[in-house]
Amino acid sequence: NMDLVSGKVSFFNDIVGTGYIRPDQGPGIIKFTYKNISRSGYRLLCEGQRVMFELQSSPHGPVAENIIPLEIYTDR
Repeated sequence: NMDLVSGKVSFFNDIVGTGYIRPDQGPGIIKFTYKNISRSGYRLLCEGQRVMFELQSSPHGPVAENIIPLEIYTDR
């Protein structure tokens, strides 16, 4: 059972479906893909959007999984 980490989306490319989250605690940025966004339908995150997520390790470094958007952006 993983602890949820809070952070902000620093970048998301909805064409490629990849992006980065800057955690509130700890250094660096965490990569994610749209498949890790816990939302049905069109999975979109906006830069600056606050999220909660599970921090997992991968062969390529830390990744964010089960990303939960905390704010719904309606300007797009």
